[in-house]
Amino acid sequence: MKKILFSMLMTLAALLDADAHAVNTVEMKLKEIKTGQEDITPHKKPAYLSGAIIPSWTDNWFISVSGGASSFIGSPLGCDDLFGRIKPALQISLGKWHTPSVGNRLVFQGFEWKSGALTNQKYRHYHADLLVNLMPSIAAGDNECRWDIIPFVGVGMIDNRDAGRNPFTFNYGVLGRFRIADCLHITAEIGNATTFKDADGLGSAREIGDHLLTLSAGVSWTFGKNKGWKKVLDARPYIIRNERLEALAYAQERENERLAKENGANLRLIAELRKILEIEGLLDRYAGYFDRTDDDGSASDGGYAMNDYSGLNSLRKRLREGKNGNATTESKSDKTHSGNGNGNATDGDSSGEMHGYPGDTADGNAPLGAPIYFFFELGTDNLVEESQMVNIDEIARVAKKYGLRIEITGAADKATGTEMINSNLGSLRASFIAGCLKEKGIEKSQIKTFSKGGIDDYTPGKANRNAIVRLFLP
Repeated sequence: MKKILFSMLMTLAALLDADAHAVNTVEMKLKEIKTGQEDITPHKKPAYLSGAIIPSWTDNWFISVSGGASSFIGSPLGCDDLFGRIKPALQISLGKWHTPSVGNRLVFQGFEWKSGALTNQKYRHYHADLLVNLMPSIAAGDNECRWDIIPFVGVGMIDNRDAGRNPFTFNYGVLGRFRIADCLHITAEIGNATTFKDADGLGSAREIGDHLLTLSAGVSWTFGKNKGWKKVLDARPYIIRNERLEALAYAQERENERLAKENGANLRLIAELRKILEIEGLLDRYAGYFDRTDDDGSASDGGYAMNDYSGLNSLRKRLREGKNGNATTESKSDKTHSGNGNGNATDGDSSGEMHGYPGDTADGNAPLGAPIYFFFELGTDNLVEESQMVNIDEIARVAKKYGLRIEITGAADKATGTEMINSNLGSLRASFIAGCLKEKGIEKSQIKTFSKGGIDDYTPGKANRNAIVRLFLP
């Protein structure tokens, strides 16, 4: 029977070790997944499709009416100056925007000008212009710009019936617009028409030299099936990212199913082993192996870290007898009590052995007894219960009497706070316990403090807000 029980316990220990290994493997897997997600979902500036705006003959037509002044500068010039030649001008145009940046228009301009002979001549100026809006390529965002700066160039003809001339013209200038409503703009324009010297009937018909300078302001009304523009996002990067995320989610789902099956099988085996130990009356002795699960395999409150150290009275006795952590056995009459996290006494280990914790060493020495936990409120270095201060008194008394070294490790709950905040909280909590011990007379040289930052070692998560005290021989 002993061999069978020993075999079962070894199997149970192997399962728990496998669970710990599986947890570490899962943590590494989660880190890999997180790294993959960060690589897949970086924050990018939106990109827009340059070819998403399709020209249509039914969209974004406009008609403009403006008035102003024009001045004919001819060759020969005559005796009047520029301002003496100013005459009123009327301009009407019909056009269409093919894209937010490119459009064209047909323009009629008329009234009269003062010729080189200083006589008033009536004229009509017809021209077609290419419009280039500079603002869509300069401004960011997906909305139409309120201000527009539009250089233009074009060609046309002047009809001067008083002089019997119809010269060809080259037109250029700048048009400015300000949108006051969805379909309505205020416009201002300065332009010039360069033509041959005989536009007013005076000069050479083969040489370019006459100019018609115009300054005007007015309104423009946009009409058609669709009015205005809206940029279209390039969806291709998001489609690729979604496909990658779907593949990643599928892989995670398969991995979760595998781990759930493996965990379920382990929990069922542990439950069976626990029933056998209970039947044999050995469950109390080996209950520590089952402190994380209930009979049904669900998580229990055992995951909450408890102060299960082997008793300060027993520790003092061992120090008096051997001053080392390697004592092996004691008589049953020397059985002591250990305190739990609530300050309640529980039966000590019947074997009388001191509990060493592999990995928790300082200068090659294992700590004396189990670590002692202190728990704190969220985001502070305030103890959740003042009754925990009784442990400070006992730790200080033993440490002073035997000259023990003290190591204090502070931690915070990884689920709350940033890495920097949790690191600072761990340091504050370790420093708080160190300060309490110094007030009890412990020398500063006997104490070392550390911070583990954010951890997720215990369930519930509030148990991770702790400081752990370990005692070592000098």
